Amino acid sequence: MPLSYSEWVAAAVDRWAGSFSIAAWELLGEPEVGVCTTPDCDLHQRRCPEDSPQVLRDWVDAAAAVARAHDQRHLLTLGPLGGA
Repeated sequence: MPLSYSEWVAAAVDRWAGSFSIAAWELLGEPEVGVCTTPDCDLHQRRCPEDSPQVLRDWVDAAAAVARAHDQRHLLTLGPLGGA
C-alpha cells in the first residue's frame, strides 16, 4: 500500500530530523487550489473557488501538525508559486 501524505511526512521527518543538512521542511512546492477548466489545465484558464484560501490554510495546518509532531526544531515552509 502506498503511504498517505501524512504517513510520508512522518516517515521522512523521523528519518532526517537529526540531519544537519536540513534547514527547513517544505510541506508543498508551489501550492495552489486552482481548478482546471480546460483539458490542458492552462494556467490562464484555471479558477479558484471562493473557499480556496481556507482550503489551503486547513491543508497547511494539518500537514504542519504532522511535521511538528515529529520535529519541533526545523522551520516549515511552502514553495513559492511560479508561472506567468
